[in-house]
Amino acid sequence: MRPRTMLISLLVLAAAVSYYLYFEVYKARQDKQRKDRAEQVFTLAGQDLERLTVKGKERIELFRQDQGWRIVSPISARADGRALDELIGTLAALRIQRELTDFSDPSVFAAPLTIEFRAKSKDYSLTVGALTPTKEFRYARSSNRSGVFLITEADTLGLDKDLLALRDKRLFTLPVETVEKLSFSGPFLDLTLVRDADAGWLCPGKDVKLSASKVESLLHQIWWQEARLFADGMSIGTRPVLDIALTGKQGTQSLRIWRVGKALFARSSRHPQIVEIDRMFLEGLPRDVGMLTERGGAS
Repeated sequence: MRPRTMLISLLVLAAAVSYYLYFEVYKARQDKQRKDRAEQVFTLAGQDLERLTVKGKERIELFRQDQGWRIVSPISARADGRALDELIGTLAALRIQRELTDFSDPSVFAAPLTIEFRAKSKDYSLTVGALTPTKEFRYARSSNRSGVFLITEADTLGLDKDLLALRDKRLFTLPVETVEKLSFSGPFLDLTLVRDADAGWLCPGKDVKLSASKVESLLHQIWWQEARLFADGMSIGTRPVLDIALTGKQGTQSLRIWRVGKALFARSSRHPQIVEIDRMFLEGLPRDVGMLTERGGAS
Protein backbone atom coordinates (compact mmCIF):
# COMPACT_ATOMS: atom_id res chain seq x y z
CA MET A 1 0.00 0.00 0.00
CA ARG A 2 1.30 3.46 -0.93
CA PRO A 3 2.18 5.82 1.96
CA ARG A 4 -0.42 8.38 0.79
CA THR A 5 -3.14 5.72 0.61
CA MET A 6 -2.14 4.38 4.05
CA LEU A 7 -2.28 7.89 5.51
CA ILE A 8 -5.78 8.45 4.13
CA SER A 9 -6.89 5.06 5.50
CA LEU A 10 -5.52 5.91 8.95
CA LEU A 11 -7.31 9.27 8.93
CA VAL A 12 -10.59 7.61 7.96
CA LEU A 13 -10.09 5.01 10.70
CA ALA A 14 -9.29 7.71 13.28
CA ALA A 15 -12.41 9.63 12.29
CA ALA A 16 -14.53 6.49 12.59
CA VAL A 17 -13.09 5.69 16.02
CA SER A 18 -13.64 9.29 17.18
CA TYR A 19 -17.24 9.18 15.94
CA TYR A 20 -17.85 5.91 17.76
CA LEU A 21 -16.28 7.09 21.02
CA TYR A 22 -18.23 10.36 21.03
CA PHE A 23 -21.66 9.33 19.78
CA GLU A 24 -21.81 5.68 20.87
CA VAL A 25 -19.94 5.86 24.18
CA TYR A 26 -19.54 9.36 25.62
CA LYS A 27 -22.80 10.87 24.36
CA ALA A 28 -24.73 7.69 25.11
CA ARG A 29 -23.40 7.77 28.66
CA GLN A 30 -24.33 11.45 28.98
CA ASP A 31 -27.83 10.75 27.66
CA LYS A 32 -28.27 7.87 30.12
CA GLN A 33 -27.08 10.01 33.05
CA ARG A 34 -29.43 12.82 31.98
CA LYS A 35 -32.32 10.36 31.66
CA ASP A 36 -31.52 8.80 35.05
CA ARG A 37 -31.55 12.23 36.69
CA ALA A 38 -34.86 13.04 35.04
CA GLU A 39 -36.38 9.75 36.27
CA GLN A 40 -35.29 10.24 39.87
CA VAL A 41 -38.02 11.56 42.14
CA PHE A 42 -35.57 13.30 44.49
CA THR A 43 -31.96 14.35 44.08
CA LEU A 44 -30.49 13.72 47.49
CA ALA A 45 -27.98 11.67 49.44
CA GLY A 46 -29.04 9.62 52.44
CA GLN A 47 -26.68 11.49 54.75
CA ASP A 48 -28.46 14.78 53.89
CA LEU A 49 -31.63 13.79 55.78
CA GLU A 50 -32.19 15.52 59.12
CA ARG A 51 -35.65 14.31 60.07
CA LEU A 52 -38.22 11.88 58.72
CA THR A 53 -41.93 11.23 59.25
CA VAL A 54 -43.73 8.10 58.06
CA LYS A 55 -47.53 8.39 57.98
CA GLY A 56 -49.41 5.21 57.15
CA LYS A 57 -51.52 3.29 59.65
CA GLU A 58 -49.68 5.30 62.32
CA ARG A 59 -47.54 8.43 62.42
CA ILE A 60 -43.86 7.85 63.23
CA GLU A 61 -41.43 10.75 63.62
CA LEU A 62 -37.67 10.30 63.60
CA PHE A 63 -34.76 12.69 64.09
CA ARG A 64 -31.09 12.22 63.29
CA GLN A 65 -28.85 12.71 66.33
CA ASP A 66 -25.11 12.48 66.85
CA GLN A 67 -25.49 8.85 67.96
CA GLY A 68 -27.78 7.98 65.05
CA TRP A 69 -31.50 8.09 64.31
CA ARG A 70 -34.06 8.11 67.10
CA ILE A 71 -37.85 7.71 67.12
CA VAL A 72 -39.43 10.66 68.93
CA SER A 73 -43.14 9.92 68.33
CA PRO A 74 -45.34 8.04 69.18
CA ILE A 75 -42.65 6.69 71.56
CA SER A 76 -39.08 7.63 72.40
CA ALA A 77 -36.74 4.83 71.30
CA ARG A 78 -33.65 4.08 69.27
CA ALA A 79 -34.31 3.45 65.58
CA ASP A 80 -33.37 0.25 63.77
CA GLY A 81 -30.40 1.22 61.60
CA ARG A 82 -30.92 -1.47 58.98
CA ALA A 83 -34.62 -0.73 58.47
CA LEU A 84 -33.93 2.99 58.30
CA ASP A 85 -31.06 2.51 55.84
CA GLU A 86 -33.43 0.56 53.58
CA LEU A 87 -36.11 3.26 53.79
CA ILE A 88 -33.70 6.15 53.16
CA GLY A 89 -31.86 4.23 50.44
CA THR A 90 -35.15 3.51 48.66
CA LEU A 91 -36.18 7.15 48.97
CA ALA A 92 -32.87 8.44 47.60
CA ALA A 93 -32.89 6.01 44.65
CA LEU A 94 -36.62 6.25 43.90
CA ARG A 95 -37.34 6.51 40.18
CA ILE A 96 -40.38 7.46 38.16
CA GLN A 97 -41.53 4.53 36.05
CA ARG A 98 -44.06 6.58 34.09
CA GLU A 99 -45.55 10.05 34.32
CA LEU A 100 -49.33 10.27 33.98
CA THR A 101 -50.51 13.34 32.09
CA ASP A 102 -53.95 14.78 32.82
CA PHE A 103 -54.55 12.22 35.60
CA SER A 104 -57.24 13.40 38.01
CA ASP A 105 -58.61 10.45 40.00
CA PRO A 106 -58.29 11.44 43.69
CA SER A 107 -59.60 8.06 44.85
CA VAL A 108 -56.19 6.45 44.29
CA PHE A 109 -54.91 8.50 47.25
CA ALA A 110 -57.79 7.67 49.59
CA ALA A 111 -55.53 5.73 52.02
CA PRO A 112 -52.05 7.02 51.27
CA LEU A 113 -48.62 6.31 52.65
CA THR A 114 -46.87 9.66 53.16
CA ILE A 115 -43.15 10.19 53.72
CA GLU A 116 -42.13 13.67 54.85
CA PHE A 117 -38.49 14.57 55.32
CA ARG A 118 -36.05 17.44 55.65
CA ALA A 119 -32.77 17.42 53.75
CA LYS A 120 -30.29 20.30 53.79
CA SER A 121 -32.88 22.49 55.56
CA LYS A 122 -35.50 21.95 52.82
CA ASP A 123 -38.77 20.08 53.36
CA TYR A 124 -40.04 17.41 50.96
CA SER A 125 -42.91 14.93 50.85
CA LEU A 126 -43.86 11.82 48.91
CA THR A 127 -47.39 10.44 48.81
CA VAL A 128 -47.92 6.84 47.68
CA GLY A 129 -51.41 5.71 46.73
CA ALA A 130 -53.17 2.62 45.48
CA LEU A 131 -51.88 -0.17 43.27
CA THR A 132 -52.45 0.10 39.55
CA PRO A 133 -54.74 -2.52 37.94
CA THR A 134 -51.65 -4.55 36.94
CA LYS A 135 -50.55 -4.72 40.64
CA GLU A 136 -46.99 -3.89 39.51
CA PHE A 137 -46.93 -0.15 40.23
CA ARG A 138 -48.40 2.39 42.63
CA TYR A 139 -49.63 5.90 42.00
CA ALA A 140 -47.47 8.58 43.61
CA ARG A 141 -46.89 12.31 43.79
CA SER A 142 -44.22 14.46 45.39
CA SER A 143 -43.84 18.00 46.66
CA ASN A 144 -41.03 18.86 44.26
CA ARG A 145 -42.91 18.14 41.01
CA SER A 146 -46.39 18.47 39.59
CA GLY A 147 -48.62 15.66 38.45
CA VAL A 148 -48.98 11.98 39.27
CA PHE A 149 -46.45 9.30 38.39
CA LEU A 150 -45.90 5.58 38.95
CA ILE A 151 -43.34 3.88 41.17
CA THR A 152 -42.81 0.15 41.55
CA GLU A 153 -44.56 -1.90 44.21
CA ALA A 154 -41.10 -3.17 45.24
CA ASP A 155 -40.06 0.40 46.08
CA THR A 156 -43.21 0.83 48.16
CA LEU A 157 -42.24 -2.18 50.27
CA GLY A 158 -38.93 -0.47 51.02
CA LEU A 159 -40.73 2.71 52.11
CA ASP A 160 -43.66 1.31 54.09
CA LYS A 161 -42.25 0.72 57.58
CA ASP A 162 -44.36 0.41 60.71
CA LEU A 163 -43.27 1.20 64.27
CA LEU A 164 -42.01 -2.32 64.98
CA ALA A 165 -39.91 -2.35 61.81
CA LEU A 166 -38.34 1.04 62.61
CA ARG A 167 -37.72 0.33 66.29
CA ASP A 168 -34.29 -0.95 67.34
CA LYS A 169 -34.78 -4.63 68.14
CA ARG A 170 -31.18 -5.60 68.86
CA LEU A 171 -30.58 -7.13 72.28
CA PHE A 172 -26.78 -7.00 72.11
CA THR A 173 -24.59 -4.41 70.39
CA LEU A 174 -21.11 -5.22 71.66
CA PRO A 175 -18.90 -5.98 68.63
CA VAL A 176 -19.23 -9.75 68.55
CA GLU A 177 -15.55 -10.24 67.69
CA THR A 178 -14.53 -8.44 70.92
CA VAL A 179 -16.58 -10.64 73.30
CA GLU A 180 -14.19 -12.31 75.75
CA LYS A 181 -16.62 -13.93 78.17
CA LEU A 182 -19.99 -15.64 77.76
CA SER A 183 -21.93 -16.41 80.95
CA PHE A 184 -25.14 -18.37 81.60
CA SER A 185 -26.85 -18.64 84.97
CA GLY A 186 -30.23 -19.97 86.04
CA PRO A 187 -32.22 -23.20 86.23
CA PHE A 188 -31.85 -23.80 82.51
CA LEU A 189 -28.04 -23.55 82.32
CA ASP A 190 -25.12 -22.57 84.58
CA LEU A 191 -21.98 -22.12 82.50
CA THR A 192 -19.13 -19.67 81.91
CA LEU A 193 -16.97 -19.61 78.77
CA VAL A 194 -13.83 -17.49 78.41
CA ARG A 195 -11.84 -16.73 75.30
CA ASP A 196 -8.14 -17.61 75.76
CA ALA A 197 -5.05 -15.94 74.28
CA ASP A 198 -4.98 -18.32 71.32
CA ALA A 199 -8.51 -17.29 70.24
CA GLY A 200 -9.88 -20.57 71.56
CA TRP A 201 -12.38 -20.98 74.39
CA LEU A 202 -12.05 -22.37 77.93
CA CYS A 203 -14.57 -23.38 80.57
CA PRO A 204 -13.04 -22.37 83.95
CA GLY A 205 -13.07 -25.26 86.42
CA LYS A 206 -13.78 -27.83 83.71
CA ASP A 207 -11.07 -30.00 82.20
CA VAL A 208 -12.59 -30.18 78.75
CA LYS A 209 -11.41 -29.24 75.28
CA LEU A 210 -14.03 -27.03 73.69
CA SER A 211 -14.78 -26.78 69.99
CA ALA A 212 -13.98 -23.16 69.05
CA SER A 213 -16.37 -23.33 66.10
CA LYS A 214 -19.26 -24.51 68.32
CA VAL A 215 -18.68 -21.77 70.88
CA GLU A 216 -18.39 -19.12 68.17
CA SER A 217 -21.61 -20.42 66.59
CA LEU A 218 -23.32 -20.23 70.00
CA LEU A 219 -22.04 -16.69 70.54
CA HIS A 220 -23.34 -15.51 67.16
CA GLN A 221 -26.67 -17.26 67.73
CA ILE A 222 -27.14 -15.26 70.94
CA TRP A 223 -25.76 -12.00 69.52
CA TRP A 224 -28.15 -12.07 66.55
CA GLN A 225 -31.25 -12.63 68.70
CA GLU A 226 -33.73 -9.77 68.34
CA ALA A 227 -37.00 -8.67 69.89
CA ARG A 228 -40.06 -10.02 68.08
CA LEU A 229 -42.50 -7.75 69.92
CA PHE A 230 -42.27 -5.03 72.56
CA ALA A 231 -44.46 -5.74 75.61
CA ASP A 232 -44.55 -2.14 76.80
CA GLY A 233 -45.77 -1.89 80.40
CA MET A 234 -45.56 -5.64 81.03
CA SER A 235 -44.02 -6.98 84.25
CA ILE A 236 -43.20 -10.58 85.21
CA GLY A 237 -43.01 -11.65 88.86
CA THR A 238 -41.70 -15.18 88.37
CA ARG A 239 -38.08 -16.30 88.51
CA PRO A 240 -36.22 -16.08 85.19
CA VAL A 241 -35.16 -19.34 83.58
CA LEU A 242 -31.88 -17.93 82.30
CA ASP A 243 -29.56 -14.93 82.53
CA ILE A 244 -27.03 -14.40 79.74
CA ALA A 245 -24.14 -11.94 79.86
CA LEU A 246 -21.66 -11.00 77.13
CA THR A 247 -18.50 -9.24 78.31
CA GLY A 248 -15.95 -7.53 76.11
CA LYS A 249 -13.58 -4.58 75.99
CA GLN A 250 -16.54 -2.19 75.85
CA GLY A 251 -18.25 -3.59 78.94
CA THR A 252 -21.00 -6.11 79.68
CA GLN A 253 -24.46 -6.48 78.18
CA SER A 254 -27.03 -8.87 79.63
CA LEU A 255 -30.30 -10.59 78.82
CA ARG A 256 -32.79 -12.01 81.36
CA ILE A 257 -35.26 -14.58 80.02
CA TRP A 258 -38.64 -15.80 81.33
CA ARG A 259 -40.94 -18.51 80.01
CA VAL A 260 -44.62 -17.61 80.13
CA GLY A 261 -46.73 -20.44 78.76
CA LYS A 262 -45.23 -21.31 75.39
CA ALA A 263 -43.76 -17.83 74.88
CA LEU A 264 -40.35 -16.46 75.86
CA PHE A 265 -39.99 -12.94 77.20
CA ALA A 266 -36.77 -11.11 77.95
CA ARG A 267 -35.34 -7.88 79.26
CA SER A 268 -32.08 -6.67 77.76
CA SER A 269 -29.73 -4.22 79.43
CA ARG A 270 -30.25 -2.18 76.24
CA HIS A 271 -34.05 -2.02 76.58
CA PRO A 272 -35.90 -0.94 79.74
CA GLN A 273 -39.06 -2.80 78.71
CA ILE A 274 -39.81 -6.49 78.37
CA VAL A 275 -39.75 -7.90 74.85
CA GLU A 276 -40.91 -11.14 73.31
CA ILE A 277 -38.22 -13.27 71.66
CA ASP A 278 -38.19 -16.44 69.54
CA ARG A 279 -39.95 -19.10 71.62
CA MET A 280 -37.53 -21.72 70.26
CA PHE A 281 -34.46 -19.78 71.40
CA LEU A 282 -33.71 -21.96 74.44
CA GLU A 283 -33.96 -25.15 72.37
CA GLY A 284 -30.94 -23.96 70.40
CA LEU A 285 -28.72 -23.62 73.49
CA PRO A 286 -26.54 -26.38 74.96
CA ARG A 287 -27.73 -28.02 78.20
CA ASP A 288 -24.18 -28.68 79.44
CA VAL A 289 -20.57 -27.99 78.52
CA GLY A 290 -20.19 -31.44 76.96
CA MET A 291 -22.31 -30.34 73.99
CA LEU A 292 -19.63 -27.76 73.16
CA THR A 293 -16.78 -30.25 72.82
CA GLU A 294 -15.64 -31.75 69.54
CA ARG A 295 -17.47 -35.00 70.36
CA GLY A 296 -20.50 -33.38 71.93
CA GLY A 297 -23.92 -33.10 70.32
CA ALA A 298 -24.77 -30.09 68.16
CA SER A 299 -25.71 -27.02 70.13
